[in-house]
Amino acid sequence: MRRLDFSATKVLVSMLLVGVTAAPALALAASGIPALEAQRWVNSSPLNAEGLRGKVVLVDIWEYTCINWIRTSPYVKALNRDYAKFGLVVIGVHAPEFEFGKRAENIDRGIRDHGLGYPIAIDNDFAIWRALGNDAWPAKYLFDAQGNLVRRWVGEGSYDQIESEVRRLLMAAQPGIVLPGVSAEASAFALAAVVAGAPKQSHVLTLVTSDPGVQAYVFTFGP
Repeated sequence: MRRLDFSATKVLVSMLLVGVTAAPALALAASGIPALEAQRWVNSSPLNAEGLRGKVVLVDIWEYTCINWIRTSPYVKALNRDYAKFGLVVIGVHAPEFEFGKRAENIDRGIRDHGLGYPIAIDNDFAIWRALGNDAWPAKYLFDAQGNLVRRWVGEGSYDQIESEVRRLLMAAQPGIVLPGVSAEASAFALAAVVAGAPKQSHVLTLVTSDPGVQAYVFTFGP
């Protein structure tokens, strides 16, 4: 995760090598979808809060050279892949960390190299960044179908939680909707987090067998 301190007019870099970051309070963040005043848009005509009414919106603050964002991108792309057809709109807001990150040719190459097919707002002046009350790369803001901010996540991790919240909001907006299963990406992350972080304890693995003498194995996992 990298934080930007406007008051000191300098960038403070804090690298998260293992990225599970708790979401801070929403008090400093925008309460609704802000004006999306971008220098230009890629993969979409300009979007605005009124036009997004009725959609669940995930705003992803990113920068194409940021290693922390790069590690989050497969999960963001999976959300767009699996839920765009059900009413999720993913918006990538590219805010430059360095001067060369403002150049259109560099940004466009980054979009191509990372395979981003969802709408991208180019925020060279940090207008959207400031309107959100943002202070770090990467950051994600999830808005419900009424345009209200529901959750904010900063840094890496929490991918299973993010997808769970997206699913919850889509189902709230469209009662009775039938969603696909949880993405393979989020499922793998959740499993890895459990295995890596679980304390040692006994778990029962029930076997499906026709042998009445075999009922279960007991095994342990965790550090």
